[in-house]
Amino acid sequence: MTQMPLPTRRSRHPGPIVTILVALLVLAGCASATRDGQVALLTGDNTDAVTYFEAALAKNPTNVTALVGLGIARYRLGSFAEADRALDDALAQAPDLPVAYLYLGLSALRRGQDDVADAAFARFAGLGVAPRLAAYIDRSMRLLHTVPASDELRAYVADGIADQAAWAGEVTDAWNAANYARASWYNDTRVYYVVRGCRCR
Repeated sequence: MTQMPLPTRRSRHPGPIVTILVALLVLAGCASATRDGQVALLTGDNTDAVTYFEAALAKNPTNVTALVGLGIARYRLGSFAEADRALDDALAQAPDLPVAYLYLGLSALRRGQDDVADAAFARFAGLGVAPRLAAYIDRSMRLLHTVPASDELRAYVADGIADQAAWAGEVTDAWNAANYARASWYNDTRVYYVVRGCRCR
């Protein structure tokens, strides 16, 4: 029997919302290792993201943002056990962190631990995520339970879930970043406001 080839996924590249988000973070004066790690993560520089987040955690081992970022970066690099450790450490600080359960589920899915993935995704869905995203994850897992799943298929399904989650959260993330950038701009003592004369006729 000829195996049907899986549809190819388009190469990942920063979309317009991600580009705007990165620009806002830079304008906000991203000087800390955690913020540098977030920018690297958003632009797909996962190796650099690991370096930045580890530097942040060397100063503050309970930094939840850095722990989650490290977990995501490690997951994307295929270091699933290390990703799980970082995400579990984040949950020890913030037990109801949806993104940590999402990536714990993805990590388990990639390793063929479907029962563990089901439990993580159920916890994720129970924390108030978008119903459409929860339904997409449920359909994806039901598919994996009914067919022999190769590593390639598991990677494909996991990428689909991650993409759906990114789309579900992009607008909110961009809005939060815009608010953060606005607040940082007005509170930055290095910024000088000069009233320019009106040349209206």
